[in-house]
Amino acid sequence: MKHTQRRIVVKTNEVKLKRKMDPDAVGSLLSDLVDAFKQGTICIQEGAGFVTLNPASEIQVEMVAGGKKGKQKIEIELSWEEAPAVSSVEEPPIRISAEEPEFTAPRPSPEDEESGEH
Repeated sequence: MKHTQRRIVVKTNEVKLKRKMDPDAVGSLLSDLVDAFKQGTICIQEGAGFVTLNPASEIQVEMVAGGKKGKQKIEIELSWEEAPAVSSVEEPPIRISAEEPEFTAPRPSPEDEESGEH
């Protein structure tokens, strides 16, 4: 596991990590995060600093992926209220994979078909 350019900030109830890692190490880190989410408790620690989080039943997910000037990145932010929230809005599913989706042309709506527009 290769680690370089290490930056650690420890505050009350907060641990921030910033470092370069190889893809296998990043995969292991994300896998550990997934496992912790499934168990319902996430403890992130670096040296003597740590924070323990207990995800709620509803989690706000914000994701930005893209690139410019030869640099690509993915930003993921997960947040939740300490008390579980209730939502009646159904969101479209999110898919993450190593493959690009096949392009499918949008289907005309029933209104477009009735008016003869395509």
